Amino acid sequence: MTGINTRNIRRRQERGVILLAIISLLTMFMLIGITFVVVSGHFKRAAITNSQARQLGVPPQKHLDNAMYQLLRDTDFSGSVVRGHSLLQDKYGHFSMRARISQVTLDTTTTPTSYPADKQILEMQVYLRDLPLPITGGANPPNQASLPLLNLGALNGRVITFLDGAAKDISGRILKSAPLSNNSNANYTLRILFPKSISTTPNFRNKILIINGRDFSGTGFGLVSNTTATRYGQLSTAALLPNRSTDNTLQFSNFRQGGANEGYDVPDYQNMALAAQLSNPTTRQLQYVIPSFHRPALINYWINSRSVLATMNWKQKLQHILLRPMPWDHPNFTGGNSRMSLPAILVDGYPGTAGNDDDGNGTIDYTDLNGDGIMQANEMDFEELFYPGSNDNFSALIPAMGNFPWDIDNDGDGRPDSVWVDMGFPIQ
Repeated sequence: MTGINTRNIRRRQERGVILLAIISLLTMFMLIGITFVVVSGHFKRAAITNSQARQLGVPPQKHLDNAMYQLLRDTDFSGSVVRGHSLLQDKYGHFSMRARISQVTLDTTTTPTSYPADKQILEMQVYLRDLPLPITGGANPPNQASLPLLNLGALNGRVITFLDGAAKDISGRILKSAPLSNNSNANYTLRILFPKSISTTPNFRNKILIINGRDFSGTGFGLVSNTTATRYGQLSTAALLPNRSTDNTLQFSNFRQGGANEGYDVPDYQNMALAAQLSNPTTRQLQYVIPSFHRPALINYWINSRSVLATMNWKQKLQHILLRPMPWDHPNFTGGNSRMSLPAILVDGYPGTAGNDDDGNGTIDYTDLNGDGIMQANEMDFEELFYPGSNDNFSALIPAMGNFPWDIDNDGDGRPDSVWVDMGFPIQ
């Protein structure tokens, strides 16, 4: 018999154990690697989702709310074409003033002490923060701008609103107003009807008020206030350039200095938020639609006045005339409306007269910036657009009888009645 070599058997068993250990380690490392890949993939997708949510996370309802706020109460944001054309500015102008109540008049003959006329009258001494006084005379006379406010009753009839306290958000009309002199804590006395919704006797001291401008008492946009100008006290042609979305603060202030609260309301260049539907008086058929924030008459006026333009280049002028995004400023925007697109306006494919340097700026129609031989919107010379005698179709921007080239049909009658506007919201 041959004896069994137990030493060789043990060696083979040891090699098998080592191989199993190595395979186990490799399997563990592979599982760790797969786990890392899976987890990192989840983290990557989560990071992308979070970044997109932060970019696109503004709910549509919030944008609609902001659009309504701009339309109702206006905006100081220089990116919105609605700037200056809100309904509240159209009624009250931008002449509001804030005030702090320093003292109220009480009827000391009643027990307990109450407000005058059995709590029907609220009389307050207030400090108007925006009033260009002091009313001290002598070495500190009031400036010319404040003189109207020195008159008795200068604030009578204006709307006053409480911004805090028990009467917060309650408004009323000023019944009586009078300036105060030599009072460091107050410069005006105001009297209003006591708010009926308040049953208690609250403390009004140090509460904040806002006083609106007088209803429909402005001149409209574009007032000439320079006393040396030939059109002093009249409206300038700046009133015919309603898009002030690119104005700086001083330019916008000069544009509306006379007040947007002119004494009439029709759908014209002073009332851009208004629209009109004009029907045939005999057939009662709808013939014309003038959309809000678009004035065909302004386009017609400026294009036919093209030869006398001097103060601004033509493309900038168009940006001030039109409130709708146009293809020469936004080449990728169509608004889903081919009737107001660049091909509809450029009949021969070129701004101005094809092959001519209409405006004499040294550029004929376009410059091939990227050398591809293809004319693109950003390469065209839009200073020649609608040049007198050219084939450019500016009638694409104005209606004809029974023709409605606008963007959106809001009431579903098959006739578009409104145009797109850019209110300065972020791209989503």
